[in-house]
Amino acid sequence: MNLTIFDDQDLAHITYNGTWVKGGTPQNFRNTLTSSTTVGDSFIARFNGDSIRVYTTIDNTSAGVITSYSADGLLPEEVAYPTVQERMLDNLIWQSPILQPGDHTLRVQIVKVNNGSGVGSGEGTVWFDYFVVEDPAATATATPSSQPSVAMDHYKRNNVAAIVGGTVAGMVVILAGVVLVFFRARRRAAKFY
Repeated sequence: MNLTIFDDQDLAHITYNGTWVKGGTPQNFRNTLTSSTTVGDSFIARFNGDSIRVYTTIDNTSAGVITSYSADGLLPEEVAYPTVQERMLDNLIWQSPILQPGDHTLRVQIVKVNNGSGVGSGEGTVWFDYFVVEDPAATATATPSSQPSVAMDHYKRNNVAAIVGGTVAGMVVILAGVVLVFFRARRRAAKFY
């Protein structure tokens, strides 16, 4: 199975309708995000494969925001965003059912946004980051717009930080144990002299 990953700004795959805003930081895939605070705004994502996953960035202003997702004109599925305390990157918000391999369209629409009341300062919406398409029939070559290795580097960068942090924490615990055993042994030896 091959993965194709495309960015929110890949206009070969996405057509935006409405008032969409571009943003992004170096922590986002290809440093970009796209969002709207207008109910009814939508976009169409075209893909070739048998499923698609949608990744977003959310924060404490996203609670209660609702977006809908419809693959190939199927009945739209609405998703209400959860309450979070801090920004969440690489947030898998929706995944299509398994479709017949081939060309498909995904329609995403803004159903509800927060207008700042009760959610603190901020946009009161969600930021779309990237899309992952699974295609079990695809060959190993990637199109220039997909570049799966770039996205895998994005995943690896996030995983490396977790691995390094866990390793360092484990080493600190082991070192603290060794120091504790050393001082207890010294104290016991001092009692005998």
